[in-house]
Amino acid sequence: MHTATNHSAATATLLAALLARPLPGDIDQRLADILADWAARPFAWGVADCCQFVADAANRLYGLRLDYGYYHTEFGAARLLHRLGQLPTALAHAGFAPLPNVREAQRGDVVIWQQNKPAKAQPTSAQPTAAERRAVPLDDLQGLFSHGLALCAGAQVLAKSADGLLPIAPAQWRSAWRFVGTAQPTNHHPTTAHA
Repeated sequence: MHTATNHSAATATLLAALLARPLPGDIDQRLADILADWAARPFAWGVADCCQFVADAANRLYGLRLDYGYYHTEFGAARLLHRLGQLPTALAHAGFAPLPNVREAQRGDVVIWQQNKPAKAQPTSAQPTAAERRAVPLDDLQGLFSHGLALCAGAQVLAKSADGLLPIAPAQWRSAWRFVGTAQPTNHHPTTAHA
């Protein structure tokens, strides 16, 4: 029992040291460049969505290449995510560690956010305009996903949406993850989701 306690304490100390790693010295400029680039990109599944936004930021901030597979629809993204074991598993395998408190997120951290209400089925008729979507609370967004990835950019946590970069309210943050530089290699080739 004493050994298990020492192991737990050593693990906690190591995790605390990893989570306290200094940020790249030019992180403010890197974040500004990332945000300017992504604010202008039109939304497209598998090309310019919340996961691709975070993957690009991880590459540009930490030199990390996140390449788990390909998709080009919302359904394909959901299917691929299911194969990866959901967002926390994918982040852990990429070398991110969960923060003990989501409110400790700082510039460059990844936040998993979730709508406060369950997602609704996407209507098959006319879609709302961009102006109409901006007027709708985030809780009322429609689609398969009720959650997603966002990037902490200081005072705001932002996710890629059809309307650009969408600020995510703190009440919707579910977990925060910091890159600790211990990515686990994958033993598979990228999975292709053709939906």
